[in-house]
Amino acid sequence: MTQRENAGGSESVKADDVYTKTLYDFSELEIIKLLGWMHGECLSGRASDKEIRDFVLGIYRTRFMAAGYGKQLFLSQGGGLDEALELSDELSKHSPIAQMSFDARVQFSDVISNPFDIIKPEAEEMLKSGGLMANLVATGKPEIAQIIWRDAAKGVFHSL
Repeated sequence: MTQRENAGGSESVKADDVYTKTLYDFSELEIIKLLGWMHGECLSGRASDKEIRDFVLGIYRTRFMAAGYGKQLFLSQGGGLDEALELSDELSKHSPIAQMSFDARVQFSDVISNPFDIIKPEAEEMLKSGGLMANLVATGKPEIAQIIWRDAAKGVFHSL
């Protein structure tokens, strides 16, 4: 927990609250719903191998975007860098989004064996995209945040 000063004194920035807010925002942006639908399409056999591969890479990229989103949100609320990095790590390794990516990797290993090797060079860009999304949502521009996510999930990155 980190303290930050505000007009009424000090308030705590809790990593657990930011973790929850990150997942809430990804739900509000309909990212989790869309990923769930895509996962279902892949499991049902209605997706081609290319679509399955794109989904698995997209969910792996989304893990890193969620990590960047949470980190930026925590820092923007006055949280410290060390805690922000711990939160980012937690989101990328232990969140429901991370679990979905692990499940997809196992379920579709015949189509794509190690997605992390493919997206690893993009990791920094994905974290930045997540941070950009957090800033956009915070400034009342969720529609643009959705576009940033959609593009970054496909490996196309933007900066402002």
